Amino acid sequence: MAKAKSNYNEKDMKELLKVMVDKEKQLLDTNMSTTAGKIKDVHVSRKIRIEIARIKTALKIKDLGEK
Repeated sequence: MAKAKSNYNEKDMKELLKVMVDKEKQLLDTNMSTTAGKIKDVHVSRKIRIEIARIKTALKIKDLGEK
C-alpha cells in the first residue's frame, strides 16, 4: 500500500522548518549509504528530494501569504 502524502500546507512554519532539517539529514545519510552500497533501493534519495521540494513550496506559500 502506498504511503499517504503529508499535507504540509496545514503545518506552521516552525514545524515545516524542523521537518525540512530532518529530511535534509535523512537525505545526506541516504546518499552516503547508497554510495557505500548499503542501500539497494537507489530511488529513496529522489523521493526524499521531492518531499523537501514540497516542504519548501509550502514554506514559500506561507511566507508570501504573511506579507
